[in-house]
Amino acid sequence: MNSEVRPGSLVGSLAGERIVSVSPRPPLTVVTDRNWSVVVESAVCMRWPEGPESVGDGSSPEAVAMAAERLLGLEVAEASVQDDGGLVVVFACGTVMRVASDADFESWLVSGPGRQSVVGMPGGLIAQWPGS
Repeated sequence: MNSEVRPGSLVGSLAGERIVSVSPRPPLTVVTDRNWSVVVESAVCMRWPEGPESVGDGSSPEAVAMAAERLLGLEVAEASVQDDGGLVVVFACGTVMRVASDADFESWLVSGPGRQSVVGMPGGLIAQWPGS
């Protein structure tokens, strides 16, 4: 495990990735065209360019269904770790997904080719495995 992911840093190589799959049931899991995945297991706030924010939980069937319908096909512009251990994914169309850290549980996971992974650990800590 490597803890060199710093707040504000980019997560993986998500920029330019296109969402090709969204889980039909919890937890909210999105997969990109080059096999990156983002798993959301805590509070998530979606800000859509055309309207108000949607707030839900990555383990809620309602939140997953809403996200599945709207995220498919979007292109990732950037993904970054926040000071509080949360994750922000910004899409090229202007949609923003913010995943809050959780005091007691893992809140999110980004994993990619070669078993690379970055995890939002309990209490806002970040863990990183560089992969092979």
